[in-house]
Amino acid sequence: MLYNGSSVDRDETQTGMEGRRKHWNIQFGIPNKTDWYVVTIRDGKVWGETHLPNELDSMPENYFISNVKEFKYDTPKLLKKSQKITKIYPGDTFAKGYNFGFTKDPKKNFPLVMVIGWDETKKSMIYLMYNAITGELEEKIEREQYKN
Repeated sequence: MLYNGSSVDRDETQTGMEGRRKHWNIQFGIPNKTDWYVVTIRDGKVWGETHLPNELDSMPENYFISNVKEFKYDTPKLLKKSQKITKIYPGDTFAKGYNFGFTKDPKKNFPLVMVIGWDETKKSMIYLMYNAITGELEEKIEREQYKN
């Protein structure tokens, strides 16, 4: 089953400015088992597949995304919304441009879409997590990456 996905920063220049990235790592697993699978997407094609047996603790089914058709909001729309509700900037060295991801909130039982950017100083990454069904902002996290 689908577990999560995150865009991958492989470009030399900023990308994601329109809410799309062309490089992704998509993770899959088997509920209540320890097997893990990673599928790497490059330019819209499967670039690599990795099976990691006994990699993680057993994950219950409520951690997995069972129906991607539930997603009503995607990254282009949510990037625009993010830019309206907070100051979020594209990265220019590490995590160039805007990055994105998706996962599931196992407690609230709905999928999340993440928009990832930087604060104005480019020292803290900003993670905006949206309910993929309603488009509502669920959480904003700021993590300092660089210290002077």
